[in-house]
Amino acid sequence: RSFSRSSAASMADIQDVDENDLSEKKNMDHPNLSSILDSYFVNFVKRLEANIREQIVEVYSRPKTKVAVVPEEIEQKKGESEVEYIKRLKAFIEKQHTEIQDLAIRNGTLAEDLAKTGNSLQSEQRVSGGMDRVQIETLRRDFQEASKRLEMLKKEKAKIESEAIMYQNLAAKTEGDLRSLSDAYNSLEQSNLHLENEVKALRGLGHSTFPDVEARKAEAREEALKESEGELNDLLVCL
Repeated sequence: RSFSRSSAASMADIQDVDENDLSEKKNMDHPNLSSILDSYFVNFVKRLEANIREQIVEVYSRPKTKVAVVPEEIEQKKGESEVEYIKRLKAFIEKQHTEIQDLAIRNGTLAEDLAKTGNSLQSEQRVSGGMDRVQIETLRRDFQEASKRLEMLKKEKAKIESEAIMYQNLAAKTEGDLRSLSDAYNSLEQSNLHLENEVKALRGLGHSTFPDVEARKAEAREEALKESEGELNDLLVCL
C-alpha cells in the first residue's frame, strides 16, 4: 500500500505542480521508492532537502553587512609621505590579487568535488557558486577602486615632480643672476678704487687740468648703480 501525504497541511504548496513534471521525476526515482512512497511525498522531500540546503548556505554565508566600506588600507595615513603611501597601497593590491586567485582555486576545487557527488547537490552548488561570485565581485570592485586610487596618486606624484623640477630650474637661474650681480658689484668696486687712485695721483702731481675728475667719478658711480638696480629689478621679476 502506498504511503500518501496528500491530506497533510504541509503538502498544500506542491499540489499545483504540473503532472507531466511529476511523471518525469517519478521515472527518475528509484523503483523501490516509487513503489513504496507516494510521488507527491517524494517530490516534497526533494524540495525540502533543497530548501534546507539553501537556507543553511544563506545563514552561514550571508555577509555581516551590506554597506560598502572602504578598507582602511586605501586611505592615506596622517604624516605618511606619498612614496610610502604608494608602496603600502601596492602591497595591499598585491594581497587582494592573491586572495582573488586563492578564491578562484578554491572555487575550482569545490566545483570538482560537487561534480563528483552527482546531481543531488546541484542546488547547493548553485547557491554556493552564487555566494562565491558575490565575494569575487566584491574583491574585484575593491581592487578596481584601489587601482584607480593608485593611478590618481601616480598622476599627483608626476605633477609634484614636474613642479619640483621647475622650481629647481628657477633656483638655478636665480643663483646665476645673483652671481652675475655679485660680479657686477665687484667690478664696480674695482672701478671705484681705480678712479680714487687716479684722483690721488692727480692731486699729488698738482695738475689743474683735470677739474672734472670728481664729476667723472660721481658719474661713473651713478651709472654703475643704475646698472646694478636694473639687474636687481630683473631678479625680483624672476622671483
